[in-house]
Amino acid sequence: MTSSSNVLCEVYTEGVNGTDDESNEEEYVPSSMDKTIWDPFLNDLVQGEVELPEISSDDAELTHSDEEYDEGEHKYQQIRDQFLVHNPRIPWNMMEPHLGEKYESPEQFKLCLTNYARFAKCDRSRILVRYGKKNDENKCPFRCWVSWMGNELTWQVKSLEKKHVCARKYSLGSLITPSWIANHYLSDLIRNPKTKVKEMKADFLQRYSLKLSKGQCERVRTLAFTLIDGKLTDHYARIWDYGNEVLRSNLGSTVEIGVNVNPDAKYFKRIYICLKALKEGWLKGCRKVIDLDGCFLKGKVKGELLAAIGRDGNNQIYPIAWAVVNVENKDNWKWFIELLQSDIETVQGNGLTLISDQHKGLLEAVKEVMPYAEHRQCARHICANFYKRFNGEIYKTLFWQAAKSTTDQEFKNNMEKMKKLNNDAYDDLMKRNPKTWCRAYFETDRACEAVENGISESFNSAIIGARGKPLITMLEEIRLHVMERFDAMIRNTNSWKTIVAPNIIKKMRKWHKNMRNWIVIPNGPLLEVRNGYEGYMVDLEGWACACRLWVLSGLPCVYACAAINHTHKNLLDYVSDWFKKEKYQLTYSTSIVPLNGSNLWVKTPYDKLLPPKERRMQGRPSIKRKRDKNEKQTKYPTISGKGKIKKCHNCLQEGHNARTCKNEKVVPPPKEKKPPGRPKKTNSDERPPRGPSAATSGGSGGKGPTWVRGGRGSSAGTSGGRGGSSFIDEIFDSSMENEVIDMFDNFEEELRRAEMEMREGEPMLQFPESQFDEGVSITQDDGVAETQDLVPETQFDIENANLEDQSNVVGGIGIDVHVIREKLKPRKPSERII
Repeated sequence: MTSSSNVLCEVYTEGVNGTDDESNEEEYVPSSMDKTIWDPFLNDLVQGEVELPEISSDDAELTHSDEEYDEGEHKYQQIRDQFLVHNPRIPWNMMEPHLGEKYESPEQFKLCLTNYARFAKCDRSRILVRYGKKNDENKCPFRCWVSWMGNELTWQVKSLEKKHVCARKYSLGSLITPSWIANHYLSDLIRNPKTKVKEMKADFLQRYSLKLSKGQCERVRTLAFTLIDGKLTDHYARIWDYGNEVLRSNLGSTVEIGVNVNPDAKYFKRIYICLKALKEGWLKGCRKVIDLDGCFLKGKVKGELLAAIGRDGNNQIYPIAWAVVNVENKDNWKWFIELLQSDIETVQGNGLTLISDQHKGLLEAVKEVMPYAEHRQCARHICANFYKRFNGEIYKTLFWQAAKSTTDQEFKNNMEKMKKLNNDAYDDLMKRNPKTWCRAYFETDRACEAVENGISESFNSAIIGARGKPLITMLEEIRLHVMERFDAMIRNTNSWKTIVAPNIIKKMRKWHKNMRNWIVIPNGPLLEVRNGYEGYMVDLEGWACACRLWVLSGLPCVYACAAINHTHKNLLDYVSDWFKKEKYQLTYSTSIVPLNGSNLWVKTPYDKLLPPKERRMQGRPSIKRKRDKNEKQTKYPTISGKGKIKKCHNCLQEGHNARTCKNEKVVPPPKEKKPPGRPKKTNSDERPPRGPSAATSGGSGGKGPTWVRGGRGSSAGTSGGRGGSSFIDEIFDSSMENEVIDMFDNFEEELRRAEMEMREGEPMLQFPESQFDEGVSITQDDGVAETQDLVPETQFDIENANLEDQSNVVGGIGIDVHVIREKLKPRKPSERII
């Protein structure tokens, strides 16, 4: 059986081309979110040109076969019907004149011929169309003569020569003007007002074979937006008529329109719609849980779409009400929630659960309008904000374990793990009021354990195509989407194999995969379910489990399933009635009544509204999206210049740069050139030669009484220097150690002799006691020696020292001699030798 649309396409194709075989155009099949294209008013700002079939006026006349006419009129009717009637709705690139074709007006004919010729004569009674100039030797033979018909108010092609010998110009001309292109490009700019000039140029070349400059594209865009504003004015002027049509067809629905009254005119502010079938279905068969969320509109006129979404028995989207506002703030949310509260017949939110994000205006509005409602916050949004400060998979894992905890003790245990990991992360989560995002503190009579607002996000994605269209068109797309969904949902119940919804069966199977791992210990209606150190009490008569998931979700948990299976009872009998077929059918029992087309809308006496004024944010509009701190900022990351002091290269002053400098230019003084080559070393700077064995007093990294520079050797000591080959090259002067320094200048040879004697086995090295006023420790290095005050004991000896085992005492080339067993007496900071 051939559908009506196929029949219309056949009529349309035959009327234009004469035969079916000559047509290569495919039938236009609208998508589920494009049903409004059948309405010319709703389609005016969206699709532009749509290849829709249309029955000509002659075909319409043939359908009235019951009308009486004489034989002479019938013969004339047959002659008149042999001529084609121009269809203005066919694509522009398929329009061409035909001999005998009839037009409604000269403007309709000129639009048809715009792409083919220029008008040689054009007045109220005739039009002559030809290519090129009249006196051109190589002129194109194309010629078309159109004038009024003598016996009716119709224009007709009287003469036509369709032969072409000229080449087409791929640029703007006398007929292909910016206004013509703007009219054809309206729908594209409405869907994407931010289309770039570069994209427009490429699109014009591909679509119209036109090579336009950047300036020409700018003029086209400016003209197109002017036309859009005019069409949007007509569009918003009928918002009262649309609201009246919704109330007329769906009695008992709620439609409220807000207006901004200015001295010059009235502007649209907001609109709220709640259909009667939706609120009745929610009251009959849905759990008392509502998700609230808002999303941006993507069309020429910006705004926000607020929606209240319920959950049906199959855990699917159930739209309750929606509204369009200019901005998402406390005032608009309060207005929306007050109307919603009236429709769902609740008083201050008693027995109601709301789930939303953390929008400040929404939180405040709920507290004022529905103070007794349980208000859950979306855990996914909280996790996203928490992850900005504490990023790491371990934080995310612990957060979700805490959010999905069903008992208070389980929540505390998970938060204790978070506290051990990071105390700041623990404090951050506790400040966010866990009672709004943790299952352990949710109400137990709602049959909904959800901690996320994902069902609202799903609705926003389902209508994403409609969100880019003008106001009334978008509202109609949403209504048609919901109406089709109602019909599909009620038909789907015929395929259910059980009394419980299919999605609920899948959810229970996922929960109960490990049911057999639990041991059941029966005790009448109370059973104990254990697995290792875990144990839970299950009450089959009270439909409760110690884990609380059963009373939270309305579905038996894995422990309850193990107990039910042990007693050989039917698991589906313990599922809440909210998820059964009877409730589901009640939800969709009331159908949505269709609306008439815009041509049948009743004209209301209210003042026509203008589109809302564009709301411009403070400051310069941002072009690029603001990235999160955890995201990669740029393709080639650079160090931020924040905190650096600018220096002007013009005036050499700080605090500004050369671009903003208003001072006179200052020539910087020439820099002193360094002499070529390496600087010469003095005797004090000469490094001691590197030997195969370094002094034990000069080891690298060791810790000794003083720290002295020295030469580098193959075996380093432990006193703190780096080894050396000479005993003392340079000594820092100090008033307290002058005698010691003079003494060691004279005793260098004596110390070398003492070293040789100790190597031969002499047990001790003595210095004259009269030489010391205070005990001093000396450390040798390459050119630096330091002294430190000591508190001497009674004798200066090292007779108890094992010289062979203590490499820090004797070794290599140098000597570090501790002449006293001392107690350190630190100096004051001002007296220390540097």
